[in-house]
Amino acid sequence: LSPAAWNAFLKTLEEPPPNTVFVLATTEPQKVLPTVVDRCHRFDFRRPTAEQIATVVARSASSEGITIGPEALAVLARHASGSFRDALGTLEQLQTYAGSEIALGDVLAVLGISDVELLFEALDAVAAADPRRALAAAANALEGGHDPAAFIRELETHTRELLVVQMQGGEVSPELSITPERDERLAAQAGSLSSGALVRTLDLLAAALAHLRAGADARTQLEVALVKAARADLDPSLTALASRIEQLEQGAGAPLPRAGGDGESAPT
Repeated sequence: LSPAAWNAFLKTLEEPPPNTVFVLATTEPQKVLPTVVDRCHRFDFRRPTAEQIATVVARSASSEGITIGPEALAVLARHASGSFRDALGTLEQLQTYAGSEIALGDVLAVLGISDVELLFEALDAVAAADPRRALAAAANALEGGHDPAAFIRELETHTRELLVVQMQGGEVSPELSITPERDERLAAQAGSLSSGALVRTLDLLAAALAHLRAGADARTQLEVALVKAARADLDPSLTALASRIEQLEQGAGAPLPRAGGDGESAPT
């Protein structure tokens, strides 16, 4: 509402009709006039966690006679992005799709999510600085029927999770946890990549998504992003330069060429 509209409504709030309760909801509380806030009880709501959503879905599944494994339940809850409605709607779709026995594969199929193995495979290629392997990971995802644009978004989510785990000292928080085996692998992969490589990969994936919105080919953007992520020397950005310096400082980069012999001099 505009300030003028709020001021017009203020008189009604001060003297409401009998047996009337006003419930005002907004995602921008800072825009509500202080004179209105002073006359209200304020409650701030936040998105439920994946654990809370999983608890509700599990309870609903049990009441409906649906069996859903813990890994499938965790993926469903996280994909709901803080919405109980979306999670329960997905559960209903899964019941129609798979019946009363819901496995992880059913969740991946209904939600159109790439197999987690493909995501680990792509980031392993980045960690190994192997562009050929990175292209093979992209090809495997596309041959499996995955949409390249969706795969870029899932790679972005996976890379962000690796960065969070790394910043938390290798600990997988409950927000990111799915199964003990997957958590262990996530922590191990986070330790195999530098912070610079992860940030640069996120930048490359974000740029790829921006190019998609401009009409670029999705497969090409996926492949270019992965190749650049695996080979920092192919990326002219300052972030890539910083990543190469970080690799050299850690002793992970290729040795610098020596002056003489072949007529080339070492870069300065």
